[in-house]
Amino acid sequence: MIKMYKKQSFEDMMTSEKEVADYLSHLGIFWEYERPVFVYDDKGRPRVWTPDFYLPQLGIYVEVCGSKNFNYEYREKVYKNNGIFTVFIHWYKDKHKWKKFLGKRLQEIEKYWKNKVDMITNAILTEKKVEYQKVEKGSCPYCGCDVYLGSENTAKMCGLCGEIW
Repeated sequence: MIKMYKKQSFEDMMTSEKEVADYLSHLGIFWEYERPVFVYDDKGRPRVWTPDFYLPQLGIYVEVCGSKNFNYEYREKVYKNNGIFTVFIHWYKDKHKWKKFLGKRLQEIEKYWKNKVDMITNAILTEKKVEYQKVEKGSCPYCGCDVYLGSENTAKMCGLCGEIW
């Protein structure tokens, strides 16, 4: 069962997850706790994982990295390879900076979607076709792919890994 923005969700959470849930609630962002997602692992095997939070208004997942003893890089790689946009919060590294990091990432995502809506609205009004833009290999600073959404004057979102820059 998907646990949503409810008090009972807090009973199953780690301290780090509770802090993130409180912060998201404070920001007025609706979240779902441990919403299952289907992925293929690095060996092509089907798996069902449960990222800590799903933010349906933004279409992204949030993973709270609460321990240095877990291989988050592997999980991040699998999410990227499956086209699942996930923000990783390394709570255990610095318990005071994660809010600033998450806030910045949410602002970038919000800016991207605003620009995308503006681009689509403009395309509808001018009857132009909205297209993916191809650029040279290595354009995405995160995964190096050559397809992104956006233009010179807007935020760009990678067509493969979902990162925004």
